[in-house]
Amino acid sequence: MTLRLYITGHGSWSPKNGYTKVPKHCTFSAPIKFGKVMADCDVRTLLAGDWKRKHEMVVEQFKTIPNYTWSPLNKEERRKDLFAFDFYRKNAAPKFKWGQVHFI
Repeated sequence: MTLRLYITGHGSWSPKNGYTKVPKHCTFSAPIKFGKVMADCDVRTLLAGDWKRKHEMVVEQFKTIPNYTWSPLNKEERRKDLFAFDFYRKNAAPKFKWGQVHFI
């Protein structure tokens, strides 16, 4: 049996945070590389659980990744995220169109 753990929120990294090693039998994956801006339609697809593209960042056991600082959401941000998750899970994400990209 495989346990999938999804960690969501906001985060940051700087050289002073250092690095950490991915534990044995674990894989760290992220849909986009750290610091890359996601298009609004990609955010909607991710929140809806419909991400079908290959993850841009996949790191296997014992490899080093940045030691991210996770910033928990405040009550209002969490409320908005839960609303968006529920909404986009029920509604199809719009198709990407050049010239109509919104960044978050």
